[in-house]
Amino acid sequence: MIKLYQYEVCPYCCKVKAVLDYKKIAYEKIEVNPMTHEELASVPGAIEYDKVPVLVDGEKVVFESNDIIRYLDQKYSKNPIVALDAKGRLVQDKWIQFVDDELVQILPGNIYRSLTESLDSFKYITKVGKFPRWKRYYLALGGAVAMTIVAKKGMKKRGITDPRKALSDTLQKWSQGMAGKKFMGGDRPDISDLVCAGTLTAVHEMKVWDFIAEQKPVADWYQRMASLLN
Repeated sequence: MIKLYQYEVCPYCCKVKAVLDYKKIAYEKIEVNPMTHEELASVPGAIEYDKVPVLVDGEKVVFESNDIIRYLDQKYSKNPIVALDAKGRLVQDKWIQFVDDELVQILPGNIYRSLTESLDSFKYITKVGKFPRWKRYYLALGGAVAMTIVAKKGMKKRGITDPRKALSDTLQKWSQGMAGKKFMGGDRPDISDLVCAGTLTAVHEMKVWDFIAEQKPVADWYQRMASLLN
């Protein structure tokens, strides 16, 4: 069985899980300890890579979320997601880059917008992550304070004064790109739908999701995607 070494709420890992689920590929999730990475020790090259996700398929080891996704589509033909023609792949690549360069980047400033929201997020992160029970409180508190500061600096560096408006504008770009279609891929999802849905799944249990759910075109599209990934 395929093994996916991951963090449960990592958006890059969630992108890969969305593809695996959509293609109905059986896999085992292996939660990596974010402090020691000890689970990666037996995977060739993984310690040197020092990131997740890492996919192991028999003797094959694949790093980097987008490379993993393309590998899966090439090897597992059920429910293909990558366009066959060069023009179609260029459009898909544009939206994959949008997710990685815009959506993923705007989320931290919204997840950790205030100390209260940061603490709420870290309570969830430490609950689903591979953390000893006795460490969760200290990690949640310390992480919340640190990430609130980091998020504010990140937003300032990007010239963003209102993280929620910036997130709304980013999501609006996605809904405008669909131009009334059911999915970015048309009548069925393509690779861009899956990387975007996976990224949003990473924050589905956090406070910021209440705001995302209010963005109706995106929320409706996400529900269509979620029904296909269960």
